Amino acid sequence: MRAAIVLLVGLAFIGGCFAKYCMPEQNCWPSSDRLAQFKGTLKGKLVLPTDAFFVNATKGVIYNERYTTNPGMIVYANSPKDVQNSILLANEFNIRVSIVTSGHDFIGRNTAKGSLQINMSQMQYLNVDLADNSSDTGMSATTEVGNLWGKIYAEVAGKYNKLIVGGSSETVSPAGYTMGGGHSPLSRKLGLAVDNVLEIDAVTANGDIVHLTPSGTTSVNADGVVSLTADTDLFWALRGGGGSTFAVVTRFKYKVHEPPSDGFVQFSCAMYYANETHVHAYDIYNALNDFLVSLPPEFGGYVISTAPAQANPTYNTSASPGMIMVAFEIWGGLEKAKPYLQKVMDFHPEWHIKWPGTCQPNVYKKWWDYRQNIHDRGGFGRTYLWDSLLQVDSFNDNFTRVMTEGMGTAYLNKLVPTCTGTLIGGKVTEFPADSSSVGPGLRNGLMALSCGVSWPNSLSYLDNIIISLLQKWNQELVKLGQGVYYNEPSSVLANWKVDYWGDKYPSVDKEF
Repeated sequence: MRAAIVLLVGLAFIGGCFAKYCMPEQNCWPSSDRLAQFKGTLKGKLVLPTDAFFVNATKGVIYNERYTTNPGMIVYANSPKDVQNSILLANEFNIRVSIVTSGHDFIGRNTAKGSLQINMSQMQYLNVDLADNSSDTGMSATTEVGNLWGKIYAEVAGKYNKLIVGGSSETVSPAGYTMGGGHSPLSRKLGLAVDNVLEIDAVTANGDIVHLTPSGTTSVNADGVVSLTADTDLFWALRGGGGSTFAVVTRFKYKVHEPPSDGFVQFSCAMYYANETHVHAYDIYNALNDFLVSLPPEFGGYVISTAPAQANPTYNTSASPGMIMVAFEIWGGLEKAKPYLQKVMDFHPEWHIKWPGTCQPNVYKKWWDYRQNIHDRGGFGRTYLWDSLLQVDSFNDNFTRVMTEGMGTAYLNKLVPTCTGTLIGGKVTEFPADSSSVGPGLRNGLMALSCGVSWPNSLSYLDNIIISLLQKWNQELVKLGQGVYYNEPSSVLANWKVDYWGDKYPSVDKEF
C-alpha cells in the first residue's frame, strides 16, 4: 500500500487527465505582476510566450515531434529552490506541471499544452568521490540531473578510469533514465541504475525539498522548517516508478565501481536480414534463441535488427536488405569470451556484412577507450516506439515468428523499423524484488526489446495510419514478454499500470 499512497500524490501533481488545469487564456492565470514577482525569486530564467526566446525554448527540446506543444511558461531551474518556487506557483494557480531535461521521453510525458514546464538542463553539478564510506564500493558520483551521460562518463571513466551504470546514449540525462529503472550494457555485472542509487534530492508535489536515503527522509518546506523521518517510501518509489511521476528529482548520488583488471572486449557482428532469394532472419533468430540464453553475465550489450526496405521517396528511404547485429560489451579478458564469439563468427560467415573491424573481437584495457567513440545522439522527428520485457522462456519459435512477421508487415508497407534488444539479467536478477519499484518484467528479464519507426514531420498526416499498421506487432511483442520498460513504451497500452509495474501496483487500480 505504501507505493499506492506515493503514486497518488504524484498523479495529483502531474496527471493531466484527472483534473482541469488553469490555462494561459483564462482569468485564473497569474497576472503579469505576479509573474514578475515569481521571476524575481528565481536564480534561473523564466521564459514566457511573449519573450523572443520562447520559440527557441520550445524547439529541439522534445525528440519525438509528435508531441511538440507549447507550455504556458518555461522555467530554466538553476537550483532546488527554483523548482520549489515553480511548484508553489503551479499549486497556487492550479497550473499543470511538466518536467523536461534531455527530451528523450517518446510518448509526450515531458510536455503539456499550457503547462508550467520546468527545464532541468541547467542544473549541472558533478562530483566524483573516490573515498565515500556511504557506498559499499567506497566510491560515488553525485550529479545534478542536467548533466548528460556523455559528460558523466567522461568524468567517471575518462578522468578516473572507474565505472558507473548509465544510459547507452550520451545525450540522455540521468533523471528519467534512472527513475524508469535504467538498464545498461554494464547491468548484467553491476545491476540497474536504480540498484546503484545511494541518495536522491527532489522536490515533492507540495513544494517540500527532500533528501532521500535508504534510511530516511529530510524535508525542508517553503517556510524553511526542517523535519526528519524514517520514511523511505519516496526513495523506494522514485527508483523505478518513472520520471516526473512522484516528485521532481534534482540530484542523484550513485555507486561508482572498479573496472575489471583484464579490461573489456568489444565485439559486433552484423548479418544481412535477407538477400534476393532467401530470408536469413528465420535462421538467425532461431540461433539467437538458444545463444542468448546461454551467455554468461559478463556479456552485456545489444541485438539490433533493422527491417529490409523498399525504396520509398515519400519516407526518404532507399532499398536495403536489412540486418541483424549483435553488439557485445564483454566484462574481462578475451579468454572466457572466445567460445561464444567463435559461434557467432562461424555462423554462416557468407551472410556477414563486411564492415571494417567487425566480426572480430577488439580488446580494450579501459572501458573509456572505446566508449568515448560511441556517439548515439539520436535525432528529431516523428516516432512511434513500442517495447517488451522478454524473459528466458520468451526466446523460442514464437519470438522468431513475431519478429519476422512484424518486419514483413513493415516491409510491405515501406516502413523501416529498427529494434534494439538490450541484454539484462545477470546481476539485475539478484536484487530483492521489493528493493525498488521496478516491475518484475525488468527485474527478471533477459532482454528489454524496443522497436521504433520514424518519419519526417512533413508526413504528420500519416501518423495514425503508420501507428495502426504496427499495432499487431506491438501487441504480439507485449504478449511474448512480461510487461514493458517504462522508459521506452508504446503510446498505445491498454493496461499500462500492470505493463509498467506488474503486481506492485494492484492497490492503485481502484484509485484510478
